[in-house]
Amino acid sequence: MKIAVFGATGGTGRRVVEQALAEGREVAVLARRPESMGMTHERLRVTKGDARDGEAVASVVQEAGAVISTLGLRKGVGTSLSDATRVICGAMTAAGVRRLVVMSVLGIRDSRDKAGVFGRVIIPLFMSKALSDRARLEEVVEESELDYTLVRPTRLVDGGPTGSYSVGPDVRASLFSKVARGDAAHCLLAQAESQEGHSRAVGLVGRP
Repeated sequence: MKIAVFGATGGTGRRVVEQALAEGREVAVLARRPESMGMTHERLRVTKGDARDGEAVASVVQEAGAVISTLGLRKGVGTSLSDATRVICGAMTAAGVRRLVVMSVLGIRDSRDKAGVFGRVIIPLFMSKALSDRARLEEVVEESELDYTLVRPTRLVDGGPTGSYSVGPDVRASLFSKVARGDAAHCLLAQAESQEGHSRAVGLVGRP
């Protein structure tokens, strides 16, 4: 299955690409600076462009079996995430691509009570403005009528896949919970191919 990846130059997105290629998939990515991918492969196609550019996005999602987005904002403010996600959803609809997996954040919207102190205290006090566009992103996905899964990881840390993580709609985190980026990538790819549990949000937490 061909996978289209947005946010492929980020810490988690890069691991999604690496794992997808290692598993024999074809991968198409969009990057503002293609050289920042730092890798080449016969099954990897890199298109230069911005995720808010409808023409560039359309070329990446064409003939994809699933789309994975790990888009993030460097400063965490503005509407770039939701704007880009709206363009991606529109391009997928036009191309007849149905399966969308989007990485979000555990602790926003209806997942606040599942994120422990982080969701109940830290986000409302210090991060509500920074994560407001992430909440809008989720709303865009929900309104798209695509076959989606929102994956909400707890605190992401560098590290390869360990296979030791919990994922599901009722997953809860504590103040010290974390998950390796390699495991987040593994989860995103698994969700892209899953045949059940679609059109929902799931939490993602690493196991000790």
